[in-house]
Amino acid sequence: MTRKRRQDTYHRDSAFKRAHLEAPVNSSSDLDSENFDGPLEIWLSNGQSVVCCERLHTPVHSESSALFSPPTTICPLLAAVGMSFGQYGFVCDITSGLVPAAYLSVHMEHLHHRQKLRNRTPSTIKSVLVTHLLNSHYLSLTTPCPSPPSDLSESIQGLQPEWSSHCPHPGCRHWHAVPAGKSSIKGQQAGTRKHIAEAHPENAKTYLAGVFEMRWIYRPFHKTVDGENRLFSEVVWPFIKNYVPVSLAQAVVSVRSSRIQYTVSVHSQYLTDLGWQKFIASLGLQPGVLRGLVRLKTKKEALSLEGMEKQLELGLIIIRKLYRSYIVDVQTYISSKNDPQFRQAVTMNTKAHFRSLSRVSYYTYSRPLSRCVCMLIRWMHAEHTGALAPFGALYIRRSLAQEYATNMLYHYLIQTKVPRPAALLQLLHQLLVTLVKQKFMNLETMACPTDYLLCIGSLADNGGFLLATTIARTCAVLQHNFYTTIIHSARLEDHGYQRFNPFRLDNFTLDPVPDAGEALQPMGEPTAAPDEGESANDSMLAQFREVEEEFVDGHDDNIDTEEGESVLPHEAEGGWDFEKEETFHSYYLNGDTAENLDKYYDPRSSLPAQRCPPKFVAQIDRNPGSLSVLSILAENSHYVQPLLASHPSFATPYNQIKTAWFHSRPTSFKERRNYGFFFTEDGTAITMRDGDDISRSILFSDIGVLAKTTISNISDQIVQCLPHGCKDLLQQFRDISSQLVDDLTSPDAIFLQPSNRILIQPLLDAMSKHLSDPKELDHHIMLSPSVITEEAARKWLAFDKRILGQIIVAFLLTCGIPPLHWQFRTFQFQSDSTTGIPRNLYLLGSELVIGHPTARQPNQVLQEWLWAFPPSLAPLILFYLAIIRPSVVHITGLLHYVNNDHKTHIFAHTFPTTRLEFPRVWNGSDVNNLLQIHTSSLPVLLSCGLLRNVITAVYNQLFPALSHVGPSDDSMVDRQAQHTRTTGNIHYGRSDHVPFAFGMTLEQARKCMASSQALHAFYGLGSLDHQWVERLQNSAFLTDLRNENLALKEARILVRETYNLHHCRLPHQIAGLLETAPYLTLKDGVIGDEVLRRVMHAVLFGGSRPNILDRPSGGGYLIADVSTAVVQIVKAVEEVECGAQFHSPRQMDISTIIHFDEVATQAQRHLAALKDDFPTSWIKLCTDVHRLYQKPGLSRETSWVVRGVPG
Repeated sequence: MTRKRRQDTYHRDSAFKRAHLEAPVNSSSDLDSENFDGPLEIWLSNGQSVVCCERLHTPVHSESSALFSPPTTICPLLAAVGMSFGQYGFVCDITSGLVPAAYLSVHMEHLHHRQKLRNRTPSTIKSVLVTHLLNSHYLSLTTPCPSPPSDLSESIQGLQPEWSSHCPHPGCRHWHAVPAGKSSIKGQQAGTRKHIAEAHPENAKTYLAGVFEMRWIYRPFHKTVDGENRLFSEVVWPFIKNYVPVSLAQAVVSVRSSRIQYTVSVHSQYLTDLGWQKFIASLGLQPGVLRGLVRLKTKKEALSLEGMEKQLELGLIIIRKLYRSYIVDVQTYISSKNDPQFRQAVTMNTKAHFRSLSRVSYYTYSRPLSRCVCMLIRWMHAEHTGALAPFGALYIRRSLAQEYATNMLYHYLIQTKVPRPAALLQLLHQLLVTLVKQKFMNLETMACPTDYLLCIGSLADNGGFLLATTIARTCAVLQHNFYTTIIHSARLEDHGYQRFNPFRLDNFTLDPVPDAGEALQPMGEPTAAPDEGESANDSMLAQFREVEEEFVDGHDDNIDTEEGESVLPHEAEGGWDFEKEETFHSYYLNGDTAENLDKYYDPRSSLPAQRCPPKFVAQIDRNPGSLSVLSILAENSHYVQPLLASHPSFATPYNQIKTAWFHSRPTSFKERRNYGFFFTEDGTAITMRDGDDISRSILFSDIGVLAKTTISNISDQIVQCLPHGCKDLLQQFRDISSQLVDDLTSPDAIFLQPSNRILIQPLLDAMSKHLSDPKELDHHIMLSPSVITEEAARKWLAFDKRILGQIIVAFLLTCGIPPLHWQFRTFQFQSDSTTGIPRNLYLLGSELVIGHPTARQPNQVLQEWLWAFPPSLAPLILFYLAIIRPSVVHITGLLHYVNNDHKTHIFAHTFPTTRLEFPRVWNGSDVNNLLQIHTSSLPVLLSCGLLRNVITAVYNQLFPALSHVGPSDDSMVDRQAQHTRTTGNIHYGRSDHVPFAFGMTLEQARKCMASSQALHAFYGLGSLDHQWVERLQNSAFLTDLRNENLALKEARILVRETYNLHHCRLPHQIAGLLETAPYLTLKDGVIGDEVLRRVMHAVLFGGSRPNILDRPSGGGYLIADVSTAVVQIVKAVEEVECGAQFHSPRQMDISTIIHFDEVATQAQRHLAALKDDFPTSWIKLCTDVHRLYQKPGLSRETSWVVRGVPG
C-alpha cells in the first residue's frame, strides 16, 4: 500500500469512528435505527476500544425448549461491560445475577457497568449497544427469562448460590440466606425464626419448635432488578435436597488479595542466626503440615470433624475465648489498682512497656499463646492416637511440668463432653504458668514450646518465611502475654488461692470486649501498643498498630455465639463454680515447680510421681497497690528479664523470645511499610506482589482516573436524587460556595453558622418543599402532606448510601495519605454537645479540610493531621451535608427510624446496621469494602492500609521534599521570649487561622494541606500553593506542570495569531478549526503546523532550550508529551469560544477536567497511529521541535524608543 493510500485509509477510518461513536445526542444518524447492521465500536474507560463485527451470536431459540439456545460466539461488547449470555439469558458477571431483557437498558446504567465505558458516553451509543445485544441474541424487550422446570440439579454459570433456610408455612416462599460465619443451627435459622414471628404469629409456637429445611438456592434477580418489582426480586430457584453445587468446589473465582503476604529469602541472615531455616529444612515437611499444628480453626471447621477430633477442636475454641477474657481480667485488675507501679514491676530494669489494650487488641493479643496451646494439645493427641507419621522427624520439646499440664488439659477435653469453663480456666492457667516459668540450660535452636510456635508460625504458604516485621510483632505480643501470666500468678499467690480464680467473673461470663470500645481502665492509661522491647522505635509501634487495627476492625473469628447470648454460656449447674473440686486438683501446679519438673520430658520413660505443691499462705491485701503483690512480682521478675546476665545460671522462654526479637529487629526496621513496591523507570506506575506472589502494576494515572470518575458519579447521583424542579440546586450551591466562611471558634457546622445559613436556607427550603410535594414527578415520596410511600422513600434513601459511599472513596483516593479506616467513624461536621467532641470539618480559607482525627494514644503527644478535599469534591460534600442530609433525617423520621448520628457525624448510615458495635456509622470494614468495590478495575484490590502504602510510596518517589521538610526550629521570636516554639504556640499569641482543636500552627496546617494539594495536582484535580511550588521545585512532576502552564500561555498567543481568532468568537469557526485540527493534520509528509511545534517545545523545555549537541532519542519524543501539547492547543481554542480560562484545575468543574482527559486520550490514540504509519514524519516533527528555540521574525535588528512610561 502506498503512503498516499495509507493516509487516505487512515482519515477514512477516523471519519467512520467519529460518525458512529461520537454523534451528538440529538443526531439523526443511523445509530438510532434498530436495523443498524455495521460494525459497532465502543470506547472503554481505559482508553481502549472494542469492536463487534458479528450480527448474530446465537441461533434461533427453539420453541420446544424451556431454555435459550447457547451462544455460538461471545460478543466482545457484552464481555467488555462485564456481562455474559447463557441459556437463562444475560448474566451480570459483577453482581452474579440474571438481567431480564426488559431491564437490560436500565441495568447498563448501573455504576459497575458505566465505569467500564468512557465517561459521558452518549445515550445514543448505549441505546445502540442494548439494541445490538438484544438483536444479536434473538431477544426482544418483551422476551421473558426462562425458569427451570423443577428444582435445580446443576449450577448455572455466573450465578452464586446461597445456603438458606425455608419458612415451613404452606404457600410461603420466604427463604433466608445464612450470613457468613453462622455455623450453629440456631444462628443459621435466626432470620427465618424472626420472619415466622412477624408473618405467621398464629403458628409461631408450632414452627419454632422444629428445625427448618435448609437448601442451596439461587436468587437470580435479587441484585439486578429493583426491589419494588417483587415479581422478579423475590424469585428463588432451589437446588434439589442434599446437593452441593459443583461451582463451590471447582469454579471458585480467584480473588485478588488485598492482604498481600510478603515473604523473605530463606537465606536471610536473621533466619540463619536463629537456625530456623536449617531446622525446617531438616524436617523435610510441607509448610501446611506444620502450620496445621498452630492454626486457629473456626467453629464451622470444628463441626465438620468427627468423634474425638471434633470434641477436641471445639474445646480449643472455648479455650481461645477464655484466654481472651483472661487478658481482659488482668487489665481490669491493674486498672483497679490505679498504680503505675504494677505495670513497671514486670518491666523492672528494662526499657519495655506493659501497656493497656484497646478493644480491638484483645483479639490480636490472644492469638499467639492460643496457638501455642493448640500446638501442644494437638501434638499430644497425635502421640496418644499414634498419628505422628505425618510429622516425620518433628518432636516438640517440653519440660515435665509442661507435659503434666498439657496432659491434664488434654484428657479433660477428650473425657468431658460439656467442659466446665471454671475447670478449663484452672487447667489453662496452669499450662500458661509452665510455659512462662521454665528454666533450662540448653540453648539449642528449639529449647521450649514458644520457640516452635515462633518458627512454625512464621512459615508462609509457599514454603518461605514471613517478613521480619511479622516475627517482631509476634514476639512483642508474646512478651505482653508473659507479663499477663506473671501478674495473674502473683495475684493468686498473694490471695493464697491454690487454683485459678478470676479477679472479676463478669470478664468471663459477659462480653470481655466492652461496647464502649475500651477496656475497663482509667482515662489516663494509654491504648494498645506492642511491647517491642528495649528502645523500640516509635515508627515500628505505629506500624504494628496500623496493621493490627486493619486486621481486627470488623474481624470475626467465626466462632462467637449468636447475638444476645453471653460469650461463654454454660447452662449446667456449677459451670462457673471455681471452688468445685476436680480430680486434677491433687496435683495442680501454680508455678511452684520442683527442679526436676524443669527437666525435659522423655516420651520413652514413664511420668514420675507428681507431688502436691505446698499451700499458699494468704497475705493481707492492704490497699490498692499492695506491697505483697509487688514483692511477689519482683521475686518472679527473672522469668521476664531479657538478658541472661540477670540470671546467668539458667535461661527462660522469655530469653528465647527476646533473642528472636533482637535478631529480627534490624531487618524489620529496613522493611518499610512500602516494602515490595517497585517503580517503573518512567515513574508512572508501581509494582507489587499479590497474595499469589504474582507481580501486579498499578498506574498512578489509573488511580487518578478512578478518582475523577468517582467525583463525576457523585455529581450525577446528587442531581438524580434532587426532586423535580430543583435540578439546578447543585449549580446554585456551587455559585455561592465561594462566599461561605467559617468561624473556626464556633462549634457549629459550616453551613449552620448564621453568616452561611442566610445563603443556604433558600436552597434548603426549595429542596424540602419540592421533595414533600405530593405532586412531585420524579420520586413520588409523599401521597399527601402527611402520608408517605415507604417503597418510594426507601428507593430515594438509597441515594444517600450511594452518594456517601462514593464520597468516602473519592476522599480516600485524593486526600493524600488517607486516614486509618477506623477513623472514618469518628469524623463529625457538627460538634457534639453531649460528648463535648469538637467537629472535624472546617474551611481554612478556601480549602475544605477534615482534621483532628481521633488519636490512638490519648495520653501521649497527639499526632495531629488534616486532609484537604480537592476543589471539585468540596462543594459536593458540603451540598450533601447541608441540603440532602436534612431531607434524609426528615424522611427516615417519617419511617420511624432515628439515627442521631445523622446530626453530627459525616459518615453515618442511612439506617442502623445489625452489628452490635458502631451500628450507626461507617466502620473500618465498611470503608475497606467500599474501596475494593470501586477499585475493582485495578489489578490489586486496595484496602485502606494498602492505599496508605501506595500513596506514601508516591510521595517518596515524586515529592521527596514533602517527606523531608526539615526540623521545626525555634524562631527568633520564641528565643527572645525565652521559650520554645511549642510553648509559644500553646500559651501565647496563636494564629486564628487554624482551630485550636487542631493543636497545630498555621505553618503546620499549610504543610498538611500541601500534602493533599500535591496529590490533587498530580491527578489534575487542583494545584499547589505558591509557597510549596517553590519548595518542591526540584520535583520532576512540578517541572512538567510548570512547562504545561507555559505551553498553555504560548498556545493562547499562537492560536489567535495563526488561526486568525482575533475578535472572533463565532462557534461555527471554532468548531471548524477543531474539526479540521490543522495542528494534527498530516500534509505533504509533515505532521502538524508551527503551533504544534512551538507548544511542544514549551512542554518539553519550558522557557529554556535543549542542551547543546543534544538530540532526540531514536524513536522521537514520547506520545504523551506530544498529546500534552495538543491538549494545551485545544484548551486555548476552547477558551476563545467560551471566554473562560482553563489553566488551573481549581477553576474547572469535574466534567471539564474529565473532558480534557478524554481529549488527551483521544490525541494519544491518533498520534500513536500517526507514529506507526509515518515514522519518518514523526522523527522529522521531533527534530523540528528540538531545533526550535527562537521565534522566527524576532532576530532582526530593531530600533527601540522608550514608550509606555510617563516622563
